[in-house]
Amino acid sequence: MEQIIDRAMVYVERLFMDQLSDKMYFHDLQHTLQTARIAREIGNNSGLSESELFKLDLAALFHDTGYTQKYMGHEEESMRIATDFLRNENLGQEIIDEICRCIADTRFPQFPTEKLGRILCDADLYHFSLQDYVLYSEKLRKEWEVTLNLFYDPAQWNSLNLKLLISHEYFEPYSRSAFQPGKQANIKRLSGN
Repeated sequence: MEQIIDRAMVYVERLFMDQLSDKMYFHDLQHTLQTARIAREIGNNSGLSESELFKLDLAALFHDTGYTQKYMGHEEESMRIATDFLRNENLGQEIIDEICRCIADTRFPQFPTEKLGRILCDADLYHFSLQDYVLYSEKLRKEWEVTLNLFYDPAQWNSLNLKLLISHEYFEPYSRSAFQPGKQANIKRLSGN
């Protein structure tokens, strides 16, 4: 199982290097690796089995690979890319389907249906809890400008981020205890309190 994860890591790194637009300021390899690392942290603190951790690791590595093909609807492309890779690794269809369901759960707004999906969603939005959240937010704003032609002035962007952070909830108990305090601090910063 570890060899498959290692090969997946090399594959995803190469895919991002060769095919990801350099205008992807937020959804880049760094975001994917951070998501994978935090998903593993949450998984380790949530009593997952080795088999569940294996599927979670793979879902995290592939969850944003679809951005190499398109922006809107990238999750479907991510699932296709993961499926092609995992079939070549001779993984069973049932495992591939679980990994793809986990990737599908990261669609925004997030409504994950199973534990692995909830963990991946929490890891994907881990940056909400970081002290340098504003830097991540600015990367996303720049990405939206060049890829979606969406422009926000600083006040509009601040308001959008504040609403998002207030309405967001981490799903897993570990995520709530580990990340909610940082997110609350960012809400306070954004609201000027």
